[in-house]
Amino acid sequence: PQGSASQRSVIIQYQLQDKQFVHKCFLEFLREVGLGACLSSGSAQGSPITADTLREHGEKLASAVALKDVHSSLEPLTSHRWVRSW
Repeated sequence: PQGSASQRSVIIQYQLQDKQFVHKCFLEFLREVGLGACLSSGSAQGSPITADTLREHGEKLASAVALKDVHSSLEPLTSHRWVRSW
């Protein structure tokens, strides 16, 4: 109940943007230190982090942003009293 729906929406938007930025920085770091090639082959010396895992993480972030954008675009429709009475 703290804050309005629009305030929470903006907070979520910033959190998702921050997560995307950190993900991008992490990928750049891996490339700079020479681990990008090791990950892209799928073998990171027994590490559970692989290129596929990182790619999936990026895809999940992109999906979360897309869902948040769709939710935000529908928010004016769902904020009407007649929708809430269903």
